[in-house]
Order: sequence, then C-alpha cells, then structure tokens
Amino acid sequence: MERFFNIAGPCDSAKHYMLSAADRLPEVASLIRKEQYFVIYAQRQCGKTTALLALRNDINAGSERVAMYCSLGAVEGVSDPADGVPMIYSRIEWCADHFSKKP
Repeated sequence: MERFFNIAGPCDSAKHYMLSAADRLPEVASLIRKEQYFVIYAQRQCGKTTALLALRNDINAGSERVAMYCSLGAVEGVSDPADGVPMIYSRIEWCADHFSKKP
C-alpha cells in the first residue's frame, strides 16, 4: 500500500507519512525514566494521540516498563461523578486487561 498524508485520527507509520514521536517529544523519555508526570497539550489534530501511541509502543518494546494508552472519551459527557467515576475505573481496567500485557 502506498503511504499518504493522514488528516483524521491517529497515524500509522505503515500507512501514513509521519514524523517520529520520539523526535517530537524528546524530553518525555527523560521524564519517564525519572518517574515524573507530563502533560501533552495542543490544539486538535496536532498528533497528540499518534505521539502517545508511538510512545506506548516504544516503551512496550523494551523490557523495563509496560505502558498503556486509555482513552476516556466515552465519559466526556458525564457530569455526575457518581456515574462518571465507575465508568472511568471500568475503562482503565479494561485497557489494562487488554493492552498492557507483554507478549
């Protein structure tokens, strides 16, 4: 398949032209090694999800840590914490069960 420029949703390097996530977020590896938190904030369609998915894959390719990506978009419209917190917990639990296991 010929690669193309993606304009919607996360990029896949096998299908799309894209910049390396490590090159776009050079300081993140150091923060992770130091067990620090970080925030990625940018406007829509700037590559935040693509960068996080690539970062997750890079981390999981090593043997030191296991990384998980979990989107909480399904809880976005829930305003009552009594409803939202259990939904968030359930989503994180599902992601941990399905995506963070080493082969």
